[in-house]
Amino acid sequence: MRVLFTGGGGSGTQALWELLQHRYDIHFADADVRRVNPIVPPDHSHAVPLACDAEFVNEVKRICRDLSVDVLVPGVDEELEQLAARRSDFGATTLLLPAAEFIRTMLDKFEFASRLRAQGIYVPRTKLLDDPEPWLTFPCIVKPRRGRGSRGVVIVRDASELATLRNSAGESSNKSVVQELATGTEYSVQVVGDGRQVVRAVFPARIISKRGITISAIGEHNEIVIDACTQIHEAVPSAGCYNVQGILDDDQRFLPFEINPRVSTTLCLALASGIDPIEILMSPPGNKGLIPFEAGIELNRFWHNSFTRPSTK
Repeated sequence: MRVLFTGGGGSGTQALWELLQHRYDIHFADADVRRVNPIVPPDHSHAVPLACDAEFVNEVKRICRDLSVDVLVPGVDEELEQLAARRSDFGATTLLLPAAEFIRTMLDKFEFASRLRAQGIYVPRTKLLDDPEPWLTFPCIVKPRRGRGSRGVVIVRDASELATLRNSAGESSNKSVVQELATGTEYSVQVVGDGRQVVRAVFPARIISKRGITISAIGEHNEIVIDACTQIHEAVPSAGCYNVQGILDDDQRFLPFEINPRVSTTLCLALASGIDPIEILMSPPGNKGLIPFEAGIELNRFWHNSFTRPSTK
């Protein structure tokens, strides 16, 4: 089976290659192909335009056709809605991607909170920054409705700081949300639904260190987190793989604060622990129950320095 990952310049590429190269024929695509880890052979690295380019989807589709790709695994938020909207254009290539409506909802942090709350799932209180109703609970978080990697996230200590942020945003204040600041232990959870949207895997990674992306984490069989994410999937089911980020608070409640409708950078830890979303998606539907995994494996990321000498030809 041939698999193409986009966002190949990301932090998980080296681990994905090492974990999957003997299981699948693995390829990576990125807008800056130089960022793809050099462990990947050059003929398995492919340049694509940025997601904002009008030819992005066509170029990804061409690569999938030329390589006879069986599974496309998108890894960048900006790509998701475009690829989901043209899923049928990819012919025999299956996209490891949730449904278009699920993606649209979860990429918007206000819509995410509203949708889950409407389904009876408790989420941290979330309002638009321009909501006229006073926000009374501090500290809180202000962050863009759409965004990733903790970009633009601000912890606000009091009403004066919040008013300053709202005033400086002006007419754009409806593009940010104010969210209750949940405190406790953070988890990044891979959730995988099969072709019939039945949840087959819930893999919690307890965050040890994080700087935009997860630096260190450990796979943990936490029943509270697993049950909470299973309930989320049953409330808003989807095929494919997505990532729930949340906090287990001091009262032992799991509070999801956002959902990334794609594989996350901790996918490699899930794979190392025995969870393979590609296998789940491509397996015949009908199986039930959560797939077990090996708990206790720890992921740690380090800088790697690579030197390339100029060609002597």
